[in-house]
Amino acid sequence: MEQLEVVRGYRLTGGSVASRRKLGLTEPAFGTLSADAFHSEGFPVSAGFAKPVADAVIAFVLGSKLAGPGATVVDALRAVDFVVPALEITDSGSASAVVLGATPAQLSTVDLRLAGCVLYHRGAVAATGAGGVVLGSPLNALVWLANQGITLEPGQVVLSGALTPPVEVEPGDSVSASIAGLGSVTATLSGEQP
Repeated sequence: MEQLEVVRGYRLTGGSVASRRKLGLTEPAFGTLSADAFHSEGFPVSAGFAKPVADAVIAFVLGSKLAGPGATVVDALRAVDFVVPALEITDSGSASAVVLGATPAQLSTVDLRLAGCVLYHRGAVAATGAGGVVLGSPLNALVWLANQGITLEPGQVVLSGALTPPVEVEPGDSVSASIAGLGSVTATLSGEQP
């Protein structure tokens, strides 16, 4: 009997107007994240997929259930346990690897709309952005997702959508993101197959 894969989280695609335009979307889209999508910071991430790109994102970790219809930003604020900076490495738009920062922050300590982000590739600045590019506020990613009929459960991780344009990466590369008020996260790609 085939086992169903447990959903550990969700990822938003096309959170910014620019990314929707590039992807040919009229509204954001989402995908699921399984447990094997998550990688620990400090350990090499398998880069055995074609033409990977890295995005800087904000990761929300839920402390309580969030569901629509009618979910609001206030509901999202209540549901979030903490946030961390994260890197998402994708291949052709599907989640391949997610690396979460190790230091959690409380939503009350940062204005995510104004949180500036710098994405570094091989030690040099590769892209910049801010939280406000994602639906006006990264919190709106949670609200949008809940109002799509998705019930977000405690312990699940939701990726906000890219704060910066994606950066092409390859095996052996190091990429890191620094998000104001949240800290930083680094991933190094190995040459091994996933």
